[in-house]
Amino acid sequence: MKGRKEQAGETIDEPEAQGLLRLAGFLIWSLAGLPLFVRLAQVPELLHQPRYWLWLTCFFVFGAAFGLASWRGAETSRSRRLQGASLAVQAITALVMIVLVCSGHEGALLVLVSAQLGWFMPYGQNIHAARL
Repeated sequence: MKGRKEQAGETIDEPEAQGLLRLAGFLIWSLAGLPLFVRLAQVPELLHQPRYWLWLTCFFVFGAAFGLASWRGAETSRSRRLQGASLAVQAITALVMIVLVCSGHEGALLVLVSAQLGWFMPYGQNIHAARL
């Protein structure tokens, strides 16, 4: 395959796949928020409750962390830490969203985080993490 790294322990680096994952991620993110945005449009009084404001904050923080995530392999320990931090922020905000106002679609955001884990971590590390 064009652009594919074949050496063990390296991540796949295909621009087309990166673009598709990013596009699919933003689509999933926007669809995960759609039910609550529709509900808030129908019942604007819900915005008087702090949990809805916190949910909205987490929603946009998740989107920003996803958008700022690096889609290249982690070449340095600093970039690995930044990727790890981005994934942690995404996972935490998705979990907080589920606790605050669960529309049933926030779990898709956790699937998005796991897809990124598969992208950023070499295959051997994924197998080790799965065994824990």
